[in-house]
Amino acid sequence: MTTTITGATGIDNIRAATGAVLQVVEASSTAAFASTSSSFVDLGLSVSITPTSTSSKIKVEYSLQNIYLAAANNGASFRIVRDSTPVFTPSDRYMLYTAATTNVYTSFSDVDIDSPATTSAVTYKVQMAVYNTNGNITISELGRFQKTIIVTEIAG
Repeated sequence: MTTTITGATGIDNIRAATGAVLQVVEASSTAAFASTSSSFVDLGLSVSITPTSTSSKIKVEYSLQNIYLAAANNGASFRIVRDSTPVFTPSDRYMLYTAATTNVYTSFSDVDIDSPATTSAVTYKVQMAVYNTNGNITISELGRFQKTIIVTEIAG
């Protein structure tokens, strides 16, 4: 760890080593979310963080439990958005897919690293687009399973 101490209090400027975890912020919800939209829509899962340095990296992790695919040939794609800018959009249109003719329950999680290059507050959120709009896709259908997003600031 690199530490520089200056000023009357002795703690005016402390700099962590590259790769050090600086802060972690988490948000979760058990509220059900359903969609048939083929356009990306917010899941109602977001978290804000204010990076301490413009060189910081932000690790974004999310987990979605109890995803219900209501129809055959149904699927969904998920992406991470910083404010209004997509950080990660999958190249495959359907990251989660079923060809089954019966109802399917599953879960999904993902991780990405972002470089926001700011010390202003930023908001990360998860969005979903349905692959085949012939059936609803519901997350936390019963309202008792969690959707979680965790952002971790890493010193750059």
